[in-house]
Amino acid sequence: MDIRMPQMDGVEATRLIKRDFPETAVLVLTSFDDDESILGAITHGASGYLLKDISGVKLAEAIRDTARGSVILPGNIAAKITKHISKQGKPETSLADFTQREQDIISLLIQGKSNQEIAQTLFLTVGTVKNYISQIYSKAGITDRANAILHFKQLGF
Repeated sequence: MDIRMPQMDGVEATRLIKRDFPETAVLVLTSFDDDESILGAITHGASGYLLKDISGVKLAEAIRDTARGSVILPGNIAAKITKHISKQGKPETSLADFTQREQDIISLLIQGKSNQEIAQTLFLTVGTVKNYISQIYSKAGITDRANAILHFKQLGF
């Protein structure tokens, strides 16, 4: 997904894609790194945000990782998001709000593991992992993986 397009910007396109096809992974590839575009894309469910100066090898790797459920954020993009989050104050949830199993899953989410990889690591079914992730999102007031990762990194996971 690009950010600036003739008919509709990439943030709005991402929002509509995720609304109508929530399982679809959207990876932003653009030359624009302004905070508004980054935050808009991630807030509306983009699975990653890359700049067009990325090498072909790294882009192919990012596409494969995104297809496996990972969130792709280069350090400079993640720093912009973190800076924005820190301006909003401390999150309302704390580590104590989550069971040990939920904390194990959160740790694996932050590592970029897919639901399948989490299930294999913790010897659970994918359905059980999805249930845990839904509970985690509910407790944290989050609706998507990218925001969950950012939120839990802010909590100190």
